[in-house]
Amino acid sequence: MDRSSNDAGRLIGEHPLSTLAKTRLDVFHRAFSSDNLTPSSIESLRKAIRTELDAFESIKSQLAEVLNASLPIASLPTEVLCAIFELVARNHRPRGPILRERIDVGHSYPSGNEMAEPDWLLGQGGRLGWISLSHVCRAWRRALLAHTALWADELGSLPDAFDEVLARSGDLPLTLRTYGSSYRDSSPSWRALLRQDVHCRVQKIHCIETRHRALFGQAYAALTSCHFPILETLSLTANDPAAKEGVTLPMVSAPQLRELELINTFIPVSSENIESLFCELTFEEDGQHSIASRGMMRPGDLSYLLNRSRDTLSAITLELCIPGRLANWQTPKRIFLPKLRTLTANGLEDYSGLIEPDIVNFMEGLALNLNDELSLVIGIYAYGHGGRGITTYKERIRSAMASIKVLNPNALSCVAAEGPENRTYTHSVQLMLYDLAASDGQDPTTIEAIKHGPPLAASLHSRPRLHFKTSCDQYDLRGVAFADFLDPIGQGISIANIGTVVCGGSLAFDDIYRLLRLCTGCHTLQLVNAHRTGTARCMQALGGIAPTDFLPRLRHLSLTYCALADRFSRVTSPRVSLSELVRGLARRHERAAGSGGMPSTLTIDASVIFAEEEREVEAMMLALKELVPEVDWRRA
Repeated sequence: MDRSSNDAGRLIGEHPLSTLAKTRLDVFHRAFSSDNLTPSSIESLRKAIRTELDAFESIKSQLAEVLNASLPIASLPTEVLCAIFELVARNHRPRGPILRERIDVGHSYPSGNEMAEPDWLLGQGGRLGWISLSHVCRAWRRALLAHTALWADELGSLPDAFDEVLARSGDLPLTLRTYGSSYRDSSPSWRALLRQDVHCRVQKIHCIETRHRALFGQAYAALTSCHFPILETLSLTANDPAAKEGVTLPMVSAPQLRELELINTFIPVSSENIESLFCELTFEEDGQHSIASRGMMRPGDLSYLLNRSRDTLSAITLELCIPGRLANWQTPKRIFLPKLRTLTANGLEDYSGLIEPDIVNFMEGLALNLNDELSLVIGIYAYGHGGRGITTYKERIRSAMASIKVLNPNALSCVAAEGPENRTYTHSVQLMLYDLAASDGQDPTTIEAIKHGPPLAASLHSRPRLHFKTSCDQYDLRGVAFADFLDPIGQGISIANIGTVVCGGSLAFDDIYRLLRLCTGCHTLQLVNAHRTGTARCMQALGGIAPTDFLPRLRHLSLTYCALADRFSRVTSPRVSLSELVRGLARRHERAAGSGGMPSTLTIDASVIFAEEEREVEAMMLALKELVPEVDWRRA
């Protein structure tokens, strides 16, 4: 034993508490050594010893509390502690236990009609989440118990502790969070919601229920039987297919509702003030998802929602849930949405007869306020068979494009991707229109962002106006190409005003050429993946066609690589040599003869241009700088 251990032992032995303990131990030793012990006296001694132990435990606890209180973690200001609690609560919410005896051991989710829980919840057992922070120390516990906003935001996630969480929420507005399935019971929370002192304070409801047709059952009676005077957010993920025509659905009484999110279900609401509407239909990989064959809403359900809040809606997202047979769904007149700022409508066209959402009639039934802030995302995805599929698919593309009235973007991005390696048809095409803040469109940050496609919400330099997506996964639809919706673009968009064009991927040269001939005002051109045949030929056209006939206002040229646009590429080697680029620009310079059309800036990604020898690069770069004032050579 080292010296420090000996010193510590000596100090403990001389401590007043140790002296007191020895004195008490001597008393008990002498008492137990007595010859006059009886069973009752022995029990009395044992009781006295237990009292002594309790006293020492109390002293130990009090000393530990004083010690912990002196730690830096316990001396943090309450405001800092509350900020810590709120950050942890975002990703560590409590949830009730699962009834493991009800889980089918052979499946990762219930079989039959029950759908799987969201990934973040699937198969997860109960936990305290952020509540476990109260176990750190007394200071943290006091601060956490007093943070009423956290408790008010977590009502219902622990059904068996509903009343305790409610008591700790003070008098703040409440957020109800429930997770229900055949092995996760949320009914205690919904039964408690029937109480007047509860539902009148509920401001937000987030509910997940995976059982088939459970949302309108007795367990959720409070949802449609109670009046929610301050409810502003309603988010429901359920497993309820669309009701039959003529069936009147129960309504949620929530006059102040602002945000409505419906996943795999539809329920009418009384509010006329909805600002954000999100509806989505999901699919299970096992093919047992009962909603897939029925959809989640009827035409009348959709028109009811939009008409009721037509004066307040600013954001609408409809993901694969637009119902079919929407002809005249907007009667007696088109629905005018004056405050709409973002609209996302993605439809899945299945010509095998399973699903036929009518995205074209949906768009034609809306009267949009085409102001400078409106942003549209339209997607048509096809799974088809035979000639009827491709004919109808092309018609829908044209109709959808024509239904978009005059926008005034000044930037365009179009990228196509091929099908799998054993196919030759176009797999997908994405057309994106933007407003660029920079008048000449040469801001490099913006151009870099555009070539990757949306979302561009984080970009301070551009605002998406239209993102049109179309794709098909069946060999029978291999005839669909960019040309099928290139012509309708001009019907609703002032394409001559487009100043910035980004294009590439597997787009054919004829498509790129036709597009650029339409964009007579193009001053900034970015060719993505110039190693592809189409973009490589476009580079040749720059030198082979007089500037007065092809991109007469060109000032900025960029040749870049984008993995996203090249994800199905079967051609990986560059198709344009550096020497060909120099010769092409030289010919264009001669043809321009001072009339314009020569780029003043040139950006080159080395991965899409090849040079025979490294020393050739230096010579060619010198030649380029004679033709273009600013050259940016980006090595891989």
